This record gives sequence, C-alpha cells and structure tokens, in this order.
Amino acid sequence: MKTIIVLGAGNGQIALVKWAKEHGFLAAVVSPKGDYPGFAIADKCLYHDIAAVDDIIADPLIAGDEIVAVVSSQLDQAVVPAAMLAKHFGVPGVGQDVAMLFTNKYEMRRRAAECGVAVPKCVHVLEIADLELAVEPLRFPVMIKPVDNAASRGVYKAKSLDELKRLFPLSVEESRQGVIIEEFVTGKEYVVEAFTCSGRIANLIVGHRDYFDVPEVFIPCATVFRDAESAIDPIEQRLKEVNEKLIRGFGLPFGVTHGEFIYNAEQDSIYLVEIAARGGGVNIASDLIPAASGVDADDIYMRASIGEDVPVPHIAHGAAAYFCFMLPEGTVTEINGADEVVNIPGVLRSVLSNVKIGTKVPAVRDKYSRKGPILVKALDKPGCYTVWEKVRKVLDIRTDSSPAFCGMIWS
Repeated sequence: MKTIIVLGAGNGQIALVKWAKEHGFLAAVVSPKGDYPGFAIADKCLYHDIAAVDDIIADPLIAGDEIVAVVSSQLDQAVVPAAMLAKHFGVPGVGQDVAMLFTNKYEMRRRAAECGVAVPKCVHVLEIADLELAVEPLRFPVMIKPVDNAASRGVYKAKSLDELKRLFPLSVEESRQGVIIEEFVTGKEYVVEAFTCSGRIANLIVGHRDYFDVPEVFIPCATVFRDAESAIDPIEQRLKEVNEKLIRGFGLPFGVTHGEFIYNAEQDSIYLVEIAARGGGVNIASDLIPAASGVDADDIYMRASIGEDVPVPHIAHGAAAYFCFMLPEGTVTEINGADEVVNIPGVLRSVLSNVKIGTKVPAVRDKYSRKGPILVKALDKPGCYTVWEKVRKVLDIRTDSSPAFCGMIWS
C-alpha cells in the first residue's frame, strides 16, 4: 500500500493527514503517545519521537509499505528527520545539508551572509567557560538563543556580561548544539511565507508582527498578513527580494518557507531573524496563507512531496491574521463568549483547545505561554484589526488571580 509518513500528530499536521487520505494514500502518523488529534484520523500510529529516525524506519507497521512521501508542517523539529527519512526511502526531500541550514541558527546566519543578506553580528558558544572571550567583539545589549530550538524557548536579551553569564545556562539547556549570541537589532519585524518548486519561487503572503508588552520576553501576540501581490510598499518589495535570495542561496528544492526579518530604519537595512523550511506555525500555513492569498499551501506542498512539478500558484488579494492572548498565572475559572466568537463575521477559527476550566496557567516563559489563536480574515490589514476588536469585546477568560490582574492579556 502507498503510504505517506507524517511527522507530528498535532493540529499543524491535520491538513496533511486529511490530504493523504483524500488522495488515496495511507497516512502513517509519527509522534510520542499522547492526546494528539492526528492519531484519531491516522491509518497507522507510530509511537516514536519524530527525531528517532532508525526506530521509525524499523517500525513493523510500515514494513512492506511503499513509502511515497515524508511530510510535516509548522514543526521545526521535523525538518531534519524528514530529510533523513526521505533519503532512506528514496522519495523527494530537501536533503540533510539543506535541512541543517534551515534549522541550525548559526549555520543559517553564515550562509545568509554569504548570500549577501544582512545578519546581526554573532558568535557561536558551546561552553560558559568560552563565553567572555567569545563575546568581546560584540556590543551590548545582545540576544542569546539556542542554536537548534524554536518557539522562543531559551531566547533572552542581556544588557551586560554579568547578565549574559546568568542567562547562559537557561539558554543552553534548551539546545543540543550550544547557543548563538548576537548584537540586538531594533526595528519592525516582518514575516514572509513562500513556496518553491523546481527553482520557481513564489512569495505568498507578507506580514508584520505585534508583540506582547511583557518585560524580557519576545513573544508575538499577532501576525497580520496581506497577499504578496498587494505588498508593494518599498520595504515589502525589498523583503520579498531578500526572501527569494535566501531560498535560492540555501538551495531548497521544494517546499513552503517561513522567513522572519527585522527592518532597521536607522540603517535602512533588512536583517534576517531566521528562515524555516516549513510552513509557519500558529496555523499560518494551514489557514492564513489560503485566507490571505487564495493559495492552498498544504495542497501544493503535498503535491511537491509526492514528486509533482507544481507550477507557480496564482495569488488572490486578501488579508488574514492570528491574534493570541495570555492569561495571568493561576487556574482558569471562567470562559465566557467562546461560542459567540465563531459567529463574528471575519473569524475563520477560534482555537481554544488549550484553555479549559481548571487549566493551570504557569508564569510566562516562551511562545507556548500564548493561548488561542483567533484566526481572522478581511479585505485588508485594518479590517483584520476591526475583527479582532469585536472578538475582544465578546471573549472573556479569567483566572483565580487577584481581581486587579484577572482577564486576558492581548498585547
């Protein structure tokens, strides 16, 4: 039987599993055991860590199957294992060397600089004993980031060497390959989603990020997109050019990419934050790309993954966004308006599966501290914010924290 291996069983993989089944393939979903929605609709459940490549290959559930593709979306940790598995099974893949460029933040910056793309001045540090000497060429403040992690885990800003020494152990424990320390670049953050196949690159949507006003953490509360054809102001045009330069320079043969950039107006320069060889998380790939551009990113990715030569897609005009919120530390005691939210015109989906009565809310740490998202669409970016304001008036979730701090944190 022709089988597609899907790495990950979370919400980001649901569309891929459904696509496989709807097109006559078996879907073999790989993830550690847990209450993941992908398992409920999979044909075969392989209970492994997605990085356990040898265990996946040896699993008797797929012995004798004709593996036609290995896929994943919105999941950084799956990029390298997918490349390795694709090579083993002889199916289309991005290649392990290319996958490493898109997941190792230090190598990513080295290659980007070779491509002529601006990157913050940075160093790679493995041990705290090497820290002081390594950062001598850098100016404070600096950012410290795990080389091979995602979701803002282990990412901190340090204003002095003493502060950096304190933060180093917290950051390095989130990585298997040390940390990068780079000069802090200020500016507006942008996001570009694109698709490439057989050397043809199409920017699909371009957006900007809004951040929570929480000290010492860097967590987006919203990303608001418009289709790439409508993104025509000078900065957006340059962003699209930089994004294409990176994809070509990194040698990606096919797939959806998620690029993050900072525009520094003082230097009039676009800096790479990171670029990933997978669709954007928070339902960007599955929901927001099609909502803002009319392009079914999961469909074209799956078709390319089984070996089809997918042409450049037609881009429609539109805008879409996700809006997340956080809650004060405590236990969720009230959820009001959840049913009403989905009936607000412009709301695509309200993803509140991560909030229930009795949910324990820990202190803010990283992107996993966010709740939601609320996904919206409109004709343009201002329209997305209008929908969001309507959501804020209807949805009310509270914890048992003191009354002065109860309620949702939207920004």
